[in-house]
Amino acid sequence: VAASLGQDAYDRFQMTMRWYYQFPLVEIVAVVGSAHLHVLAGLMRILRRRKTLKIEGRRESPSLRVRFHRYTGWFLMLVVSGHMAATRVPGLMGHPADFSFLNFSLTYMAYAMYPYYVALVLSGLYHGLHGTAVALRVVGAKLPQWATDPASKPFWTAVAVGSLAVLAGVFALGGNLFRPDTARFSEWQAFYEQYVPASMLPWKK
Repeated sequence: VAASLGQDAYDRFQMTMRWYYQFPLVEIVAVVGSAHLHVLAGLMRILRRRKTLKIEGRRESPSLRVRFHRYTGWFLMLVVSGHMAATRVPGLMGHPADFSFLNFSLTYMAYAMYPYYVALVLSGLYHGLHGTAVALRVVGAKLPQWATDPASKPFWTAVAVGSLAVLAGVFALGGNLFRPDTARFSEWQAFYEQYVPASMLPWKK
């Protein structure tokens, strides 16, 4: 969403937050550790649910809201490790990611990266909104009915508005809302050329 405000706004926001999420203990425990613990917990819940349904001999018919939560969870589960590696490894090797890093991927690999980022931001938004309500209920928090109601208008309105906001961010990252600074493109090209075969590099074709 910050990308919609401009390249400088995005980079300033990212740099401001990095002092926290890239602090070693926080990054290892609260970012990498918690994400993969969440994946493990999700897999355990899936297996437990299927075992229970099999024992009881019945079919499950969850609401659309729950089904979306599961679909987005599956997608995030599949990409979380690769996403973390792709966005963090360059920084560990002296090339910290910024707006231009994402703009570079959307410029040269648009056919793959636009669908990926759209799926990523929409899945993250939905899974986070619904999952927060579920998590609060699990720990005993008293929530208004609309917070967990499958037909909740406030919830679906938040999903719709949030979706427009994150999609605007993706298109901003792609350079569709303003002309981005591409000064670091040569740096990214040189970085990938060290590790990726030339036949797989769009700018080499």
